[in-house]
Amino acid sequence: MDGVVLHQPNIHRFVATRINCFVRKQLEPIIEGISYYDAERINHMLYTTYGHTLLGLNSMFNLKISVNEFNTSVYDSTTTNYITNFQHDEEMNTRTKEIRQLLDICHVSKIPVYIFSNAPMCWSNTVIDTMGLTIEKENVLGSDHPLFDVNRQLKPVLGLYSDVTKLISYRHGNDPSILFVDDSIANIRPCMNMKGWKPILLCQNMPNLNLGSMYVRSSIPNMFELL
Repeated sequence: MDGVVLHQPNIHRFVATRINCFVRKQLEPIIEGISYYDAERINHMLYTTYGHTLLGLNSMFNLKISVNEFNTSVYDSTTTNYITNFQHDEEMNTRTKEIRQLLDICHVSKIPVYIFSNAPMCWSNTVIDTMGLTIEKENVLGSDHPLFDVNRQLKPVLGLYSDVTKLISYRHGNDPSILFVDDSIANIRPCMNMKGWKPILLCQNMPNLNLGSMYVRSSIPNMFELL
């Protein structure tokens, strides 16, 4: 969702701020006098190392914070309401048009589209509604989806990708071909050699590459040829 479907720097910064505040609150009992700036740097380190802030907090600081606690704090009504300020934003609308083109191609080719996100389903659904996209609600797989085991609800935990494969197989037949798009190499890495998965790394500053275990594309339109 974030960074692929949704591309609006102000919204990304707002969510990052909420996460930094969450990190600071959780670490205050451990790190005396921790500032927001300290929390921001720690969050960056945790995210880049573990693929998700929560995984890093629990692993590095021996905490037991649930996904639900993280989601409730970061993606509350303040965050979900904030995105409505950008309904007519030019940068967001440009990405909206590209995603609609992608969805149209998938629709014509009868390719089902899923959202596979670490964000809770309420956030993905809010983004979908705000952008005016047509994606089935039952195809939104967020970190709070009942399908996912409580101990492996977040990318890049390997078991999560197996859960997605099982769901896709159940709904669409065995041995599915899953074209998975993400803007994080950490989230791409677990499925690079998984049967049936064809990962695409969306990276604006990279050239278009066709590698053995993954594709690299610099924009959404550059993916159209892979469908």
